[in-house]
Amino acid sequence: MDKKTTDQIIVEYSKKIFGFAMKKSFSYDEAEELCGEMLKEVYLSLLQADEVVNMEGYVWRICQHTYAKYVSEAKKKQGVAIDGMEIAYFDKVDFGELTEAEEELSKLRKEIGFLSSTRRKIIYSFY
Repeated sequence: MDKKTTDQIIVEYSKKIFGFAMKKSFSYDEAEELCGEMLKEVYLSLLQADEVVNMEGYVWRICQHTYAKYVSEAKKKQGVAIDGMEIAYFDKVDFGELTEAEEELSKLRKEIGFLSSTRRKIIYSFY
């Protein structure tokens, strides 16, 4: 497809794509990022396509695929941070072998670190 036609299609669908991105995201910044990625993918795909029979279906399929990739990437980057929590922990500088209770405490802290922030707060509040 030629560049002029592709530009017209992008202008025509940009508001609809942004609306789709707003519906799927939790913040304005995230929606802008997602919309930009979708527009890029649609634009590059249209430049390579010779003829598109159902333009609306074609655009939405690309947008859905781009959204799925975005969610997959966001899940990979999602981590657990315990920066904002007050956790009472007393370090012992003894570099000898750990006792059984200390090993259990270390394993427990490690496993609690893998929990989500809300679940960690629940565990610490309970105990």
